[in-house]
Amino acid sequence: MGAIRVRTVAACTVLAVWQAAVLADTTLSLELPIRPPQPPPSASAPSRSAPPPRTESKRTQAIGRLGVTVNPAPIYATRSTSSRLYARCESLTYLAVTHEAGAWYGVLMADGSVGWIPRQHVRLLDYEVVPASPTATGALGERIVQTALRFLGIPYRWGGTSYNGLDCSGFVQKVFALNGIRLPRLGRHQAQVGTPIPDLSMVQPGDRLYFRSSKQPIAHTGIYIGNGYFIHAASSRGRVAIDRITDPKYLRTLVGIRR
Repeated sequence: MGAIRVRTVAACTVLAVWQAAVLADTTLSLELPIRPPQPPPSASAPSRSAPPPRTESKRTQAIGRLGVTVNPAPIYATRSTSSRLYARCESLTYLAVTHEAGAWYGVLMADGSVGWIPRQHVRLLDYEVVPASPTATGALGERIVQTALRFLGIPYRWGGTSYNGLDCSGFVQKVFALNGIRLPRLGRHQAQVGTPIPDLSMVQPGDRLYFRSSKQPIAHTGIYIGNGYFIHAASSRGRVAIDRITDPKYLRTLVGIRR
């Protein structure tokens, strides 16, 4: 099971969250669960065989589980609403949940302490948070993934190119621009730029994925982040989100991979 590194945001050195904001030096890893790939449909270009999962000789101990706030919520110093208020989270704030106690979740703060949030405000996700590997490299693909993950939860907006809202090609364009790479605005033009990858089994983190629809040869795009997952500005989700490339609706419409 591979790890995808995510930097934490410092909110007055208090709250460990994932948002598009000034990044602190603290680094956590978001580890995605691996599920058995579903059988691919009939082959066409590029080949849609599922990417092989990476293996690790030693599993990293998880810090906690990733959660996201479902509405604006307070974080307190203790499990009491009368205790000191640490911070107020906006909706779709990502948290590292480290403890469960009755009606409360304990969440990791940027200074290493634990804050407490009423659990009705948090939805747990199927991702674990683990320490970043000290041997992690700064390869371009990893930097692209790091940048892309900062946009988790940003609203989907057709034609959007800012933190207030992004469409799929605007999201990809902005992530690559933040890493010094200029891409065209539209997905059909982006799909012509870069090195083509002929087979999904050869995909690497940071590669761009392009999908067709019944009406357009290139109708959607996203960024592969590893272990069979990709991140994209999804109109069906209403935000930037993570999905499995082996989901049939994506696997059968994949028509291009670029690096």
